[in-house]
Amino acid sequence: MQYQDNLTNFQKLLLLRCFRVDRLYRAVMDYVSLTMSEKYVQPPVISFEAVFEQSSPYSPVVFILSPGSDPVSDLMKLAERTGFGGDRLKFLAMGQGQEKVVTEPPNGLKLNMRATYFKIPEEALEQCPHPAFKSLVYVLAFFHAVVQERRKFGKVGWNVPYDFNESDFQVCMEILNTYLTKAFEQNDDKIPWSSLKYLIGEVSACSVTQEHLMVKESRSMTLPFPHGQYPQVELAQNLSWATLKLLRSPEQVT
Repeated sequence: MQYQDNLTNFQKLLLLRCFRVDRLYRAVMDYVSLTMSEKYVQPPVISFEAVFEQSSPYSPVVFILSPGSDPVSDLMKLAERTGFGGDRLKFLAMGQGQEKVVTEPPNGLKLNMRATYFKIPEEALEQCPHPAFKSLVYVLAFFHAVVQERRKFGKVGWNVPYDFNESDFQVCMEILNTYLTKAFEQNDDKIPWSSLKYLIGEVSACSVTQEHLMVKESRSMTLPFPHGQYPQVELAQNLSWATLKLLRSPEQVT
């Protein structure tokens, strides 16, 4: 059987995909050239004049460079043609002679919670008059750390990749502040636990999971431990699960 003559171009692509993946990129380029036209695989010639016309002082142009490409000479020619050559063109080397700062997420539940909780300013903890606010913020930081730690397990942790970053924690903290302030102003001794559990555990934390099972798991994280079933660990100096009244019963927070 003469495969070269009897197979279509697309069938040849399928064979390459099965047996020679390393040749697939070039084969796709050839296939597009044959079926559509060669112009669809040729890189466009960049017109710096057109780019300059579309830009403004309030919308700068960002060049994303690949190895071997350098637009400096083209920019200098463009500056000469538009009357901005010579001393009017300034090059600022970003990143040279400056301090480099590298940030990475903390490793481990304890360090993760520490990084989250220590970023909360004192005035943020004092903004809510409800006496349970500070304790709930502490538990919220623990919940946020647990959610972040699950990212390490890939799709086993969360079926949709999501950062669960500091802005999400701030939103949850604002929800906590709003509901507790309202309860305090109405002289309501009961904490609106069901509303907080729904807004934080399901809406804020699980709006990206897109799966009912994941929502149930996040909801279970926001539930307090049953009485007497606390982990035998210290959250901080002289502060264990058993001594944190909030986790015994939400209604008993004072």
